[in-house]
Amino acid sequence: MSYYAIVTNLGAAKFASLVATGQQLVLQDFAVGDGNGVAYDPDATQTALSRETYRGVLNSLVTDPQNEQQVIIECLIPENSGGWHIRELGIFDEDG
Repeated sequence: MSYYAIVTNLGAAKFASLVATGQQLVLQDFAVGDGNGVAYDPDATQTALSRETYRGVLNSLVTDPQNEQQVIIECLIPENSGGWHIRELGIFDEDG
């Protein structure tokens, strides 16, 4: 199994709009899901996780000191959450 990230069509359009207007992207929340019990290939047309199991606020977001084209995002899931496998993850801006 391989792990990878995609930018959704909605995310790409939002980013392009923000760049064009000079505004900043404010990433705020993360969500994880169990993929409805199966691994699947994410699709750029998605606007939500297949089956979200937890949502929380980002713990930290910093530019990678070794590659300024990347960010490092830290997300914490409380120990009393769980009972599922994480098969999908989403990062959401302040508008959701």
